[in-house]
Amino acid sequence: MGSGAVIVVNLSGRGDKDVETAAKWFGLLDAEGNGRT
Repeated sequence: MGSGAVIVVNLSGRGDKDVETAAKWFGLLDAEGNGRT
């Protein structure tokens, strides 16, 4: 991982929803919800 890498740690118990929310917030998903490469 590079110096700009982001690590998301989920402590809420509902990670399936939180990870998608975080990915959208950080701009890691395209318009269709697919991960960007």
